[in-house]
Amino acid sequence: MKLKNKIIITVAAILVATVLVIFFYVDPNIYPVFPKCPFREITGLKCPGCGSQRSFHQLLHLNVAEAFK
Repeated sequence: MKLKNKIIITVAAILVATVLVIFFYVDPNIYPVFPKCPFREITGLKCPGCGSQRSFHQLLHLNVAEAFK
């Protein structure tokens, strides 16, 4: 494997790990640091992705029933 590919994979793994840690420790219901859904902000309607940040946070805490609410 080339060095460039190893660097790209390492950076991607660090970014994914960082996102997982942030979503584990920061609850989107409490802290407004996460971006709002642009579709909902413009139209006021919920899109299929609305609630995915809260759901992902609950899944990381193994709260499957809460994730599907």
